[in-house]
Amino acid sequence: MAIADEIKDHKELAFNFLNTILTQSEDRIIREYNHNMIIDTSTTIAVAPSQKWNRIILRLVDILCEKKFRNRITEYVSRIYFPIDETLAICEGRGATEACAVLFKRKG
Repeated sequence: MAIADEIKDHKELAFNFLNTILTQSEDRIIREYNHNMIIDTSTTIAVAPSQKWNRIILRLVDILCEKKFRNRITEYVSRIYFPIDETLAICEGRGATEACAVLFKRKG
């Protein structure tokens, strides 16, 4: 996150950096997400990935809301491990309506 913080004003570089981290770690993130699922007899409640992944994911979502990257946002927010409520808050605040629609659908 320290590197991501340093390059946050350089959107293209920050996007490439954070995207690379998620791409390289996606299997681990999904395993962690699946491991953290809480199973109840009547329902399944998703538990978000750990804070370290959450911070990276949410930073990437903020960048994806930029006009330059917005055409890719629905691909990302559709991923099971993207935290719905926090991602939705960012997307609503930044006017990314297509991403909001995907997130509302995921939310059920």
